[in-house]
Amino acid sequence: MVSVLKHLSAGLALSALLAACVSTSARDSSVGRPSTSAPIASAAQQQVQSGIAFENALNAARGQRGLRPVQSDTSLTRAALAHAQDMSARTYFSHVSPEGGTPMDRVRGAGGCRAAVAENIATGQADDMRVFQGWMGSPGHHRNMMGPHYTRYGMASWQGYYVMVLAGPCV
Repeated sequence: MVSVLKHLSAGLALSALLAACVSTSARDSSVGRPSTSAPIASAAQQQVQSGIAFENALNAARGQRGLRPVQSDTSLTRAALAHAQDMSARTYFSHVSPEGGTPMDRVRGAGGCRAAVAENIATGQADDMRVFQGWMGSPGHHRNMMGPHYTRYGMASWQGYYVMVLAGPCV
C-alpha cells in the first residue's frame, strides 16, 4: 500500500513539471470551466492519498529553503481537477483553454477568491512524485512551488494530466 501511494504521489508531481505560468489576472469569467461532478469515487480516493504525499514533499522542500508551508485548498483543488479533466477530454495541453480561459478564471469558477495565482501542468509521467521531481528540476516550476507569497495550493490528476494551482492570500 505504501509503495502504491509513493508511486501515485510521484506521478502527480512529475507530470506537473512540464509547464508553468504565473497569472495575477483577476477576471471573473469562468470560460472553459468543465464540470467536475463526475469523478469516480476510487479516483477521488487516490487523489486524496497521493495528495498527502505530494503535500509532504512540497512542504519539506519549502521548509529546507526557510519558506512557510502551503496548505491544501478545496477551491484550488477543484480548479486543478477541472483543468486536468478538460485537457484530457479535449486532448490539449496548455494553461489557456481553447476558449481563452486562464488559471485565474478556473480558480474563480471553482469558488476561489481573487489572489496571485500560479499553475504548473504536466502529462506523460507515471506518478505524482515523478511530476514533483521534474518540477523541482525545472526553473519555472520550481519558482512557482517555492514562491514565498503562496500560502495555498491545489493538486489534481486526471487520466495522465497533472495540474497544480498555487495561490497567495485573498485580496
